[in-house]
Amino acid sequence: MNDFKTIEQYFMSTKVLYFAQLSALVILLVIAVVVQHLSLIELNIGFLSDTVKIIALVFLIAAVLGSQVIYRAGLKNLRNSNDLKSLLIKYRTLQIIRFSMVEGPALFAAIGYMFTGSSLFIVFVLASLLVLLTIKPSRFKLIEDLQLNTEQQDMLSKPDAVIPE
Repeated sequence: MNDFKTIEQYFMSTKVLYFAQLSALVILLVIAVVVQHLSLIELNIGFLSDTVKIIALVFLIAAVLGSQVIYRAGLKNLRNSNDLKSLLIKYRTLQIIRFSMVEGPALFAAIGYMFTGSSLFIVFVLASLLVLLTIKPSRFKLIEDLQLNTEQQDMLSKPDAVIPE
């Protein structure tokens, strides 16, 4: 994933990764709704339904809060670097971890919906989607998160600028 040479290539590859994770979640949700609606899977786990709902809620809250803690701690470590290319690679890695941590509970909730039919699981998936939409990668967030110097900010404003090795 370190195949970018220009700023535009970096942002394009980061957005592709972001939208791939977002799309996977939406596709799984659609599949879960269709499977549940058509009654393709019939499991009698009603006795576990409440327990699974609690687990899903705790998992969602812990993952969202944990992703914030890990993201902020990672940002503190990144801000000391002056090498823009390695900084961007590490920042993208940190973003992928953050996206994945928020996506995990949503995948669990979508599967929970598929097996139980409880609409509460859909609410959990939608909450995760909302969080994912608020942490969408952008130039502004990158500049703000990494507290880039003026020279680095100028480079980011030029889409065809080649990132120095």
